[in-house]
Amino acid sequence: MKILVLENNPKELAFIEQALNGKRNVLIPVTSSEQASSYIQSGESRFLIANWDTSDLRTSRFMTRARAMNPAQPIYILLTTMKNLDEGIEPMGMDDIIQRPFKAADLKNRVAMAERIISLASSLAMARDQLENHAVFDDLTGFMNRMAFSRQAAGELERSRRAS
Repeated sequence: MKILVLENNPKELAFIEQALNGKRNVLIPVTSSEQASSYIQSGESRFLIANWDTSDLRTSRFMTRARAMNPAQPIYILLTTMKNLDEGIEPMGMDDIIQRPFKAADLKNRVAMAERIISLASSLAMARDQLENHAVFDDLTGFMNRMAFSRQAAGELERSRRAS
């Protein structure tokens, strides 16, 4: 899985890279929310680990913009922070948060959980698409079913009335 890492501290980035090394994950370091946005819009990555304290997430309102982009697949955002979780951190739009300093095992567990959630979201989207397809087309013939055909015909009739 390709994971974007928005971390401006080289030591923290090295720790994350060391904790998540392996063949399963490909880490893509980015230095700004604009770079992260371009990766998300292109569909290259669906997972972001970002430092809330040193990145430009707060000032750029990245998470609000990322959710508004409505990418084809949802993005999972894991924030890292030095602040105590009880200190009123209110980064809207994040999926998970982990307080630094954290152990490599904790990060691996959070990433594994995020991968499961992303996988389930993909499965759900595929199932929804299949249901929508079954609601319109007959499985046996591949033609539109009666209700879908009636809807389409009514739309075409209305369009022809407006055209004349």
